[in-house]
Amino acid sequence: MSDVINTIRRDVDDDSSIHANGINIQVETKGFLPRRKFIHITGAVEKESDKNKVMQIVNHHAGDNFNIVNDLIIK
Repeated sequence: MSDVINTIRRDVDDDSSIHANGINIQVETKGFLPRRKFIHITGAVEKESDKNKVMQIVNHHAGDNFNIVNDLIIK
């Protein structure tokens, strides 16, 4: 699962148009049967378009395998 985190982090870092501060990405597994996987993303971005770009990257890599918890804030 750390591969997903590393891939998302690399793509966010490589996009120079995204102005973000302290982006944190965690993968969590909850539940018994079936176990559900979540990508939890936190941190701050400068504007709504930055938040949208980060979420596009996360959605691209999460596919149907993960539920996404978006706790990004705009500062």
